[in-house]
Amino acid sequence: GPSPWVSPLVAVPKPNGDIRVCVDMRQANSAIIRERHPIPTIEETLQELQGATVFSKLDLRSAYHQIELHPESRPITTFATQKGLYQYTRLMFGVSSAPEVYQHIIQQILQGLPGVRNISNDIIVFGKTKDEHDQNLNNVIQRLQESGLTLNKDKCLFGVSNLTFFGHEVSASGVSPDTKKVEAIREARIPTNAAEVRSFLGLATYCSRFIPNFATVADPLRLLTRKSTPWQWNSIHQNAFDTLKNLLTGNTVMAHHDPSAPTHLRVDASPVGLGAMLTQTQHGITKPIAYASRTLSNVERRYSQTEKEALVIQYIPGAENPADVLSRLPLPHQPHVERSIADEYVNYIVSNSVPKAMTLEQIEKASLADPILQRIHTCITSGTWPKEPDLRPYMQVNSELCVQNGIILRGTRIVIPFDLQKPTLELAHQGHQGIVKTKQLLRQKVWWPGIDKDVDKMISQCLPCQAQGPKTNPEPLHMSTMPTEPWHTLHIDLCENIFSQFGYPEEMVSDNGPQFTSHEFKSFLHSCGIKHRLITPYWPAANATVERFNKTLGKAVKAAHAEGRNWKQELPKFFMMYRATPHISTGISPAELFFGRRIKTKLPHIRVDQPSPTLEAACEHDHNHKQRTKEYADKTQHAISSTIKEGDVVLLKELKKNKLSSSYDPQPYTIIKKKGPSVFLKRGDEPCIMQNVSFVRKLPTPNEKRSDQKRCTSRTGEQHQTKPTERQPVRGHKLPARLKDFVLD
Repeated sequence: GPSPWVSPLVAVPKPNGDIRVCVDMRQANSAIIRERHPIPTIEETLQELQGATVFSKLDLRSAYHQIELHPESRPITTFATQKGLYQYTRLMFGVSSAPEVYQHIIQQILQGLPGVRNISNDIIVFGKTKDEHDQNLNNVIQRLQESGLTLNKDKCLFGVSNLTFFGHEVSASGVSPDTKKVEAIREARIPTNAAEVRSFLGLATYCSRFIPNFATVADPLRLLTRKSTPWQWNSIHQNAFDTLKNLLTGNTVMAHHDPSAPTHLRVDASPVGLGAMLTQTQHGITKPIAYASRTLSNVERRYSQTEKEALVIQYIPGAENPADVLSRLPLPHQPHVERSIADEYVNYIVSNSVPKAMTLEQIEKASLADPILQRIHTCITSGTWPKEPDLRPYMQVNSELCVQNGIILRGTRIVIPFDLQKPTLELAHQGHQGIVKTKQLLRQKVWWPGIDKDVDKMISQCLPCQAQGPKTNPEPLHMSTMPTEPWHTLHIDLCENIFSQFGYPEEMVSDNGPQFTSHEFKSFLHSCGIKHRLITPYWPAANATVERFNKTLGKAVKAAHAEGRNWKQELPKFFMMYRATPHISTGISPAELFFGRRIKTKLPHIRVDQPSPTLEAACEHDHNHKQRTKEYADKTQHAISSTIKEGDVVLLKELKKNKLSSSYDPQPYTIIKKKGPSVFLKRGDEPCIMQNVSFVRKLPTPNEKRSDQKRCTSRTGEQHQTKPTERQPVRGHKLPARLKDFVLD
């Protein structure tokens, strides 16, 4: 009779040339009630392979067709052909609940067997040893035989060390992406439109678990797939495209998770994405276990970097995080570590604490406890001022002093007790303004004798302020003397086979490159009897002979490039002309000074008998030229001889990384030795370093330091300031009532 369900037939070719007959079950699937049985993911399956060394893969022939359908379920599989209506008696491909039903049945068949896992019709058997694997394989085959299931021999692999399982290469060392998928990504051509970018990202996303910070690397390409983004392929997209290829084609093996190995979680946040890496130390080697990443939303991208770092830690917060209690236990008790953490915490609190606002109640209470201010209070109320040194600064302005609610005022400014003077200075200097601005801020509201001098002392000792100060003036140039003979002192940057041609020099000067500070280079110079002198780090002026020539050499290379010539072939021509040209310092060409004769060039010349210039004349010419250069440079650079000496506390200049970086390191160093323009610095247990004296800034050391036991007297107070002019209180003026209607110019 007529069937209530009829679906069309679809023929799909298989990779091996066969035809797979499929039924379009989209309409019928809407009436099927699914079991919703969970299908294990490839990640869950791979986690079970830790420690396995031998593998086998089994494939069930015509997998779905080996499951018989109940007679009541068969009518819904009815399909139409030219020869009539047919219906399946076995489970078929295309039914919405077929994958989960099939997975549930195979799991029940294999239940209780060790060393076996399945995803749909693909079954993987594994073991830590060959004997264990063979035993597990025999148990699986026996169970399949008892259930009446058959295998596809052509797709099965037995007893191998590595195999491909659901798009992943599995071995004893770990898991890596399928070589076919990696090859497809490697051979992918440059996209020409957004659809091709989307296709490439789809393929790369499948392998994203093997790519660290995938979301950050792929972000430029992902932005191209937006409808609102116009198509424009530039170097940024090309770099992201190539980086994804390189990361996938490199070492992408992810080790198996070992529950007994130490595990570390590392997180990172970039301006566009979050990333995490799970690693383990196995057999003394740190290996990646898993990568995770995601892009930031438009709102999250506006977070500060600190907030982004906190966001990546809270990747799966709250109830969505399945972490159990045991994984949250504290680390084993380590007293020395706890003390270190406590010390760091206390130091952080002290260095980052913000002073509280100062209240009038505090000032009133401190004024009552200040013996000097109490005597001033008595003098103001009685009008009698005894001639005592401690009262002299206040007596000079007594006409401006008054008492209100227990607080002494100078005009409208509060007279601060001694114990609160230092906190007041700290409050006024929270913004680290300069001396003038800090004084202006204080003068509006407070006063005490010697306030200006205290501001000067405090700011001169403020390390953050000193670290932002202007650069120190350079020292006057140090003239180098010309050697007394050729090839005596050699300044080098790059060294080739020159000693075999000209012999060994007496002394060699170089920078601090690793090729010159290596043990091998030092041993070579020692064996050749050459004295080696290293210049001060980050001070190329100490090797100016080489650095100045490098500038000339660079110009020659750029000129050759501009002419479209090979600069390596043009260099010998440049050296020829340079060595034949008189040097501005010596007045003689380098070749003539070295060989004692002029070398022949392509320029025409007439041989003339003339006396050869002597080395003494060249040295004198060199000295005069350097002297003129030194005087000019010292004048234009406003050079000042440094007064820094051993024992001074200084700040060291820092290499600025960005606009917010300080000019100087706020942690001070101590000068332990000075040798010419170089100083040797020491800080705590850190190793000693050498720098040019222009790289350091001396910290001011005031002659008189403030202490809580020493009071401000007339000698340390207003005596060194301009004597204030005595003034009487000014009477307030207002317009008479009779003139309110008048307009006054």
